[in-house]
Amino acid sequence: MAEDTLTLIAQDALGLADRFALSLGGESIRSGALEFRLDLAAPEGASTGGGERAVQHIKLSAKGGPTVVLGLTNVATKSAELRSYDHLVAVHARRFKGEKLPFSSLA
Repeated sequence: MAEDTLTLIAQDALGLADRFALSLGGESIRSGALEFRLDLAAPEGASTGGGERAVQHIKLSAKGGPTVVLGLTNVATKSAELRSYDHLVAVHARRFKGEKLPFSSLA
């Protein structure tokens, strides 16, 4: 995606995703046979609709396993939100029919 065709908010979102990848993209969490990688989703187009689609999900993704959304960022509102471990457990159980989250709390 060429940066000169992106809106300003989309450019900011893409820049945030790039900085996230450079600073935290190499981080991983191993749980049993699964290795989760930390990732921030990049924008899916040249425009965020004036910021209406500026939400980027912070996630742990495992090859051959689930993706767990840890929180979100929004460059349009300059905000971020992280989910609590208890919330992750509840959402995962609902999404995967009672399955336990494949990693434990770090606390």
